[in-house]
Parts: sequence; structure tokens; C-alpha cells
Amino acid sequence: MLPSIVPQSRPVVLSGLMGSGKSTTGALLAARLGWSFVDLDRELEARRGKTVAALFRDEGEAAFRTQERALALELLADGVPRILALGGFTLGDRAVRHRILDSATVVTLEADAGALAARIQDDATRPLLQGTDKALRLAQLLEERSAAYGECHLRIDTTDRTPEEVADEIAHRLGERRLTVPLGERSYGIQFVDDAPEALIDTVVRLAPSSLVVVTDSNVMRLRRGPLEAMLDAVLLPRTVVTLAPGEASKNLASISTIWDAALGARVDRHALVIAYGGGVVGDMAGFAASTLLRGIRVLQVPTTVLSMVDSSVGGKTGIDHGTGKNLIGSFWQPSAVFVDVAHVSTLPPRELRAGLAEIVKIALTHDAVLFAKLERHAESLAKDHGVLLDVIAHGVALKAKVVRDDEHERGDRALLNLGHTLGHALEIEGNYTRFLHGEAVALGLRYELEMAEHLGLAPAGLATRATELLARLGLPTTVEAPLYERSLAHLGTDKKRRGKELVLSRFSALGSAQVELVATSEVTRVLRDLAAKGDMQG
Repeated sequence: MLPSIVPQSRPVVLSGLMGSGKSTTGALLAARLGWSFVDLDRELEARRGKTVAALFRDEGEAAFRTQERALALELLADGVPRILALGGFTLGDRAVRHRILDSATVVTLEADAGALAARIQDDATRPLLQGTDKALRLAQLLEERSAAYGECHLRIDTTDRTPEEVADEIAHRLGERRLTVPLGERSYGIQFVDDAPEALIDTVVRLAPSSLVVVTDSNVMRLRRGPLEAMLDAVLLPRTVVTLAPGEASKNLASISTIWDAALGARVDRHALVIAYGGGVVGDMAGFAASTLLRGIRVLQVPTTVLSMVDSSVGGKTGIDHGTGKNLIGSFWQPSAVFVDVAHVSTLPPRELRAGLAEIVKIALTHDAVLFAKLERHAESLAKDHGVLLDVIAHGVALKAKVVRDDEHERGDRALLNLGHTLGHALEIEGNYTRFLHGEAVALGLRYELEMAEHLGLAPAGLATRATELLARLGLPTTVEAPLYERSLAHLGTDKKRRGKELVLSRFSALGSAQVELVATSEVTRVLRDLAAKGDMQG
């Protein structure tokens, strides 16, 4: 199941520490939506015929947690829209937490320890607060559970707010199309909209920065200046705007120094926010600059190209190119939020739009045959229909979010997302980063690497042909001149994803199902060269 993109028809789960208002807010929210309400603790008590305190006393906390987590999963299994108020630490188990995130909209209700203690000061039924200073113990629990509470779709601070106000905000925000990348305290949300610049303002306001450092490029400022300036005028924060030259050629240390100099010249502090407002190159550089400024400040990714929306803005990979290869200097630095407004593609050159679709094809090939079939059905309409385009972008991002959740630093299956990039990067290098757009190079890499995989027995027969036909329908290149192709093979040995003398490739059991496979670089080079010599890969 995909990490959740929040639709209003999904169950809503309220999580948070005791006293945060889950039960009271849950009942109010259910009444507003016309849904049923279940308090997990009360339901467990009814089924067991014991109070929570008695279950703790007689069976121990571990047994109690097992029972409440099993009951929560049972109540969510039918997918019926309802409001479910969890126990204070039902989501303490990572596997259970992720299953619930995948099947419901999880809202964490927060408050400071003092407010929580005041709300439950006369409640003597809380097993974890017996014989201790309540405020101190609650503060300890908040710290211990911060990673679990951080993994949610929405976080609502209930301090100094009435349950009615909290319920109203949740009801309003359930209409947002949203996804979460659950990484403990570094979890972040991804919001999908179509021409909603006011939602970008809300995103920045919720992050509460002390100042802004906007990184963009001259093309984006020429075409998409309006939404950015509207946000800057609305938030009334000190800001520094760094406008770089567009394109891969500017993805270098000099550009990073320009960002550093501007930010430090503005005397930013650690509460500042870097905003990456542009495509993949801008996002990579803004993220890398943010990861190094003051030893790390926050970054908000606002992608303006299809490629950056579906791929580079999510997952925390940042960096710059080096003379010996692409993306060889960088860091993993997760954004604080990602804001995807598909309206940006309305001013995107058709070639740029098509290029971004290659990344969606890639993740469909490795992870989801359903998405691949969706692309085949809508290939000719993607460039014209924003609704269909946003749907496939959100689908692809949901797949990537799950991969990042399970393998943030690419020590395992996240390497599957490099399909098409081994040869694609080599083609980009040989083309001096001007011959191909990144997505075009990836499209070529997909075709050629799949041909190679079939030859090596790593993919079922016909997969390369089906993928090539889809890429062609999407308007992407599927052939390249033989001399440039041959020269590009010399760059395979500098691929950053290599492990010693081996390259990380994909083994396909079927379309949408792949595993990591290591193959000697020399063997990869030989097979790609042999296939080209036989005429199997040149159009």
C-alpha cells in the first residue's frame, strides 16, 4: 500500500500524549463530518471488561500496547470513514505506525507539558503518571515519543486553543491533498495543489522562520515571479533572493558560494528558511547550501518543473557536480516541507515538461505496474490535462516517499530509483550537460539499461520494448547517435552509485517489481557495447 495521500474519505486517526484533547476533539470532529467516533481506550475496555488501569496492573504495559495496536488495525481494516482517537502511545511501534499512516489520515495533537498537566491534574486513572510529578513526567514522555508523534499527516498545537477550534482546523485541512514522508522528528509533508498560491503562504507561515533565503534561477523568475512575490509580500519577513543562471552548467561550487555569501551577508540565524523555488538544479543547490549553512538550516522545496515535483524535491538528496562526474559532492538533507503546485507547468516549455515524465516512468517500472498502465492510458493527455498530470505526479511521489521511508540513505532498495541514471548520467557528461535535459538522458538510459538487463537475464523479455514504446509516446528520445553513445560508456566507471568495481543495477521479476543487483562495471560496459555493435540499440 502507498504512503497516504490524504483524501477526505479516509479514516482520521487522532494521536498525541494524554491530555492533548484526542477524545474531546474527536467527538466534535465526528459530529462536524457526520462520521462515527471511536475512542480506542474505551473500546478496548468494553471488549475486555477492564479499565485501562486494570489492564496495565494485571497484564503489564507491553501486553496492553499489543492489544490496543491490534484493535486499532482491526478498526481501520475496513476503510470506513470514522474518527479514531488512539491511546497515548498506540503508534509507538514503527511497523504499526506505518501501516496506520498508509490507511488513515493521522493527526498529532500537541501541547506543552504544562498545559497537558493542567488538563489532567484531577485525573487519577493514568497509569504512567502515578506517584510522580505530572508535568515532569509528561515532559519526559514528550521527548521520548517525539519521533513517533512526528510521523503524521498534520500536527496541530492545541495549547491555548479550545477543542472546537482544533476540530474546525482539522475539518478544514482534511480537504488538502497531502502526503507525509515519515522519518521520525525529521518527517515532513508534501502538499499537492493546482494554482493555489495562498496555500504556499500558509506553508511558510506554519514553518515560522525568522527570515527567508530564496534560491531560484533567471528563467523561473521570468516566468513564475508572480506567485513567489505574492508570498514574499504576504509573510512580511526579511528576505534575500538569490537568482542563479539556469541549467546544469551552474550546478557547481561557485553557485553554492553565491548562496552562502548572500545568506551570511544577510546575517541569517538557525531559524531562517531556505526556499528552493525552481527545478531540480535549484532544488539540489538550495538543499546543499541549507545543509551546510550554520551547520544546517531548514529548506522548503517548491518545485516548478515536472521532474523536480516527482523526483528531486523529495528524499533529501542534494549536491553539485564535479569535473569528474555528476552529483559527486553533496549531502542527504531532508526538506521541512515540499509544496507542489502543478500550475507552474503551464509556463514550462513542452520539452521540459516531457523530460520530467521520464522519472515517473522509471519509478513505475521498478515499483508499480498500476502506475505504468496509467501512464500508458494517458500518455497523450499528460501534457494537456493538469488533473491527470497531478494525479500521476502524486502517485509517483507516494511511491518514492515509501522508498525513502524505508531506505533514506540508499543502502538498499532506494538504489532502484537509479534505473536509467547510470547510462543517463554518462550521456549527460559526454554531452557537456547541454546536449540532453536530465529527463531525456534518463529516458535513453531506461531503454538501453533495460535492453542490457534482458540480455543479462535480469528482466523478462519484452519489458524494454514496452518501456521504449511508452517513452516514445510521451515524446521522449529513445535513440542516440552511435559515436556519442560509445564515448559515454567511458564514464560508467565514475558513477557514484558503484560499489568498488561493480555497478548497482535492477533485477526485474516483473513490471513494477525489482530488486538490487550488482554487476561488474566491465561486464556492463561490454554488454552495452556489444548490443550497440549488433545494432540492437541504435535507431
